[in-house]
Formats: sequence, C-alpha cells, structure tokens
Amino acid sequence: MAMDNRPMIDITADWGGDDGYSTIRMRRSIWRKIQEGAYHERGAYSWYEGKRYPCRWVFSEGMVSITGPDDEDYLVEEPIGELIVEEDED
Repeated sequence: MAMDNRPMIDITADWGGDDGYSTIRMRRSIWRKIQEGAYHERGAYSWYEGKRYPCRWVFSEGMVSITGPDDEDYLVEEPIGELIVEEDED
C-alpha cells in the first residue's frame, strides 16, 4: 500500500471548562479552504470526563460548530481561530 505524503494537520476544540474535547485530522489543503470560508462537515469522536462520544464537526464561513449525541451542542458557531491547530512537520 502506498504511503500518503500529503501534508496533514490536527485540529482540536475544547469546551466545558476543558472537560470535553475532540480532535480531527485533515489535509492541509482542506484546512486552507475552510479558512477561506468553505463548508466542510465530518464525523469524529469527542471525549468528555473520560468517556468517548460520537460527534459531528461543521465548518462554514469561518466558524465551527460541534454537536454530540442527540444533537447536543458542544460548540456553536465559534471562530475557527479559537481552534488548536498542529501541523505535521514536512
């Protein structure tokens, strides 16, 4: 199987006094489009007080919202500048 050498980044959001968080991994090129205001949606997992839950990230117009099970709002239209972004070293 061929290795994927595309530049990747990890993006982390936290909430609830740092009791909850979720991290997603994506190509740097997708992140650039999000920074330009593109819509992007993906499923992930979140952690809250040591337990894992499914969640959905939605990016739109420079904002991010994250919802959990039963459409529970974790983050609602927060600026993407508030996210923790870690880039892979080239």
